[in-house]
Amino acid sequence: MRVLVITGSRSLTANEASRAGLFDVVRNEARFSGHLIVGDATGADDLAFRCWERLRQLGATKLLPFVFPAYWDDLGRRAGPVRNEAMVRAAAGIARAYGSDLVAHAYPKGESRGTRGCIKLLAAHGAEVIVHEVTP
Repeated sequence: MRVLVITGSRSLTANEASRAGLFDVVRNEARFSGHLIVGDATGADDLAFRCWERLRQLGATKLLPFVFPAYWDDLGRRAGPVRNEAMVRAAAGIARAYGSDLVAHAYPKGESRGTRGCIKLLAAHGAEVIVHEVTP
């Protein structure tokens, strides 16, 4: 079993995601039992979830999704970092509880401060982090 975290730029397009291998990652990981952990943002989060959703419709995934929203109205600019922290802590907790691998694929595009912060959090929680730099 695996815990898969997908994180990345909110401006990531479907073409960029395809070139960077995001859809291939979700398709490949869908063969394994486990969890897909994503945020509730446009770009990488939404593209990964929609890929999972299509695989589910085809009966081709064993992953269970967890989607983490950012509460912008309540938390303001802190919402993204708070969401990322919650997402990473939950993923690490699930991996520990089940004795699973914690694997993350990150798709930063340009500065991507939120994605790069999430990469650091994931590494600090023992995740294997694969970074796919996306050029704008």
